[in-house]
Amino acid sequence: MHLKIFGAAGEVTGSCYLIECGSSRVLVDCGMFQGRDDAKNRDPFPFSAASVDAVLLTHAHMDHSGRIPLLVKEGFKGKVFATLPTLELVKVLWYDSANLMREEAEWKTKKNSRKGLGPVEPLYGADHVDRAIPRLEAVNYDEKIEAAPGVSVRFRDAGHILGSAVLEVWLAEEGKEVKIVFSGDLGPQDTVMERNPAIISSADYVVIESTYGDRLHRSNAESREEFREVISAALRDKGKVFIPSFVVDRAQRVLYELTLLREDGIMGENIPVFFDSPMGVKATEIYKKHMNLLSSEIQQFINLGKDPFSP
Repeated sequence: MHLKIFGAAGEVTGSCYLIECGSSRVLVDCGMFQGRDDAKNRDPFPFSAASVDAVLLTHAHMDHSGRIPLLVKEGFKGKVFATLPTLELVKVLWYDSANLMREEAEWKTKKNSRKGLGPVEPLYGADHVDRAIPRLEAVNYDEKIEAAPGVSVRFRDAGHILGSAVLEVWLAEEGKEVKIVFSGDLGPQDTVMERNPAIISSADYVVIESTYGDRLHRSNAESREEFREVISAALRDKGKVFIPSFVVDRAQRVLYELTLLREDGIMGENIPVFFDSPMGVKATEIYKKHMNLLSSEIQQFINLGKDPFSP
């Protein structure tokens, strides 16, 4: 048995772990490098994509899922296991990523042509996303499956974004069994959008994210109060508020907070709200489809017959 780490160690993006157990080779995540490390995305995989039997995907964010179409482009023919909401979200994110990379490659190619340099190819295209989608296979939370011979996995709720999972992985080789837990990205115990993360009671080894391991975040009540103060001040001054946001989870949280402002009479019905993101609208529809996986606070709001994402 071997565990090899090819990203998200000593850095925050590019999550990718290779498990070797007997004749099986399984990846946990295959994410994009982002920010100052994005040039690494063009480095060859340090393993043969065709030799990988399966991918276990913790959640949809691109730093965990974004290079799976590239893996398929390079010859991967196995299954990608994840929760159903994760699989629905990655389809939206992958096609958007392919379009952005195509536009960027076209721009760089034009720039290069003026310098007498060659064309720039995108990392992968929409056709590779087309080929990756049939590889996706949904797994229920708390269901134990065999991903490859000698490699079993159970997906547990991570409370990070819709569909996110902590992975309990059991490796069996030559009569010996070892359990590794991969945290993926974890949500807080006191959540607004998602359910609280599952409690894992045992493991032989734990691979855990620690991005904010040395930081104390403010409480949900403090964050909500700050948001309300900013909106209220803008309304008093007859101003406009621009809120840049990630389209998955953060945008839905903003929509919910704006809905509460309407409910509490802080923001009148005459104040228009524009959600300028076709991709964000698609992600919100996926959230609406899986309301049963959201927090008790959201569930209570829904039980009153209200839509949490339509201010």
